Amino acid sequence: MWTADNWKDYEVIDTSCGEKLERWGKYILLRPDPQVIWNTPQKAPEWKQLNGHYHRSSKGGGEWEFFQPAGRMEYPLPEPYLPSEAFQLQAHGTFS
Repeated sequence: MWTADNWKDYEVIDTSCGEKLERWGKYILLRPDPQVIWNTPQKAPEWKQLNGHYHRSSKGGGEWEFFQPAGRMEYPLPEPYLPSEAFQLQAHGTFS
């Protein structure tokens, strides 16, 4: 199992309905997670305070939808979410 014990400013806030609600620094992101097979109540207030939501495509891959506040997000992605040859890649997004 790959653990996130050395990451600073990262937190899994909640999980439900096949998605994981995470905090990366000051940003709240929602991403699909196939290991989340439960449908629990989404009580954490962060469910309504998203900065970004990754929508998986039925054809593979997907795309980010970014929300307010306006600004630029830059944070290193965790290793399991990157192609093996691109471990130093960073996520970049613009909120609109």
